[in-house]
Amino acid sequence: MTERQAGFMISAELGDRGVPDASWKYLSRSTQRDLFAKALTRRKPTERELRRANIKPVNESLYNAKKNYVERHGGVVMRGGEDVERHLDVVGADASHLPGIIMLRERPTTSDVLEEVFHFQQEERGDYNEYGAEVRRLLRERDAQKHLIGVAERYNIPESETRQTELALEYYLRKLKEAGIDERD
Repeated sequence: MTERQAGFMISAELGDRGVPDASWKYLSRSTQRDLFAKALTRRKPTERELRRANIKPVNESLYNAKKNYVERHGGVVMRGGEDVERHLDVVGADASHLPGIIMLRERPTTSDVLEEVFHFQQEERGDYNEYGAEVRRLLRERDAQKHLIGVAERYNIPESETRQTELALEYYLRKLKEAGIDERD
C-alpha cells in the first residue's frame, strides 16, 4: 500500500466519524494509531452487503405471526446473532431452512420470511419426498418462488424482491429441466 492510499483510507475513516482532515494533527497519538489501524482494516462491502443495505425489512407483526406459526408446529426461528449470520454467510444465503429450523438475518425481508416458512410447511407436508435430495430441493424451491410471486401484492413485497424471485424461479426451472423433470410436475 502506498502512502497516498493510506492517506485516502485515513481520510475516509475520519470522514465517517465526522472529523475534518485538518484535525488529524490535533488528535492524540493513541487516537491516531486507532484510526490508522481501523482505516487499514477497512474493506469494500460485498455485493450481498450492498444489496441488503437497501432492503425493506419485514413488517414485525407479519414476522411475529409467521414465527408463532412455526413455533406452534414445533419449529424454531433463529433471527440474527453471530452464529446465524456466520452460517448464512457460509452457505451464501439471506435465509435458510433446515428441518425444523429457520434461520434469518437480523433484518430479513418479507420474501425471506415467507419463503422459509413455506419451506417449513413443505417439510411438514413431506412435499416431493419421493424424489432424491437435490431434485426435491429444486422442486420445493420452484414452488416457493411461485408462491412468493403469487402473494407479492397481498404482502406488499417490493418490486426489487419480486424481480429477484422471478430470476430465481427461472434458475430453478432451468435446473429442473437439466435434471429431467418436466416443470409441470
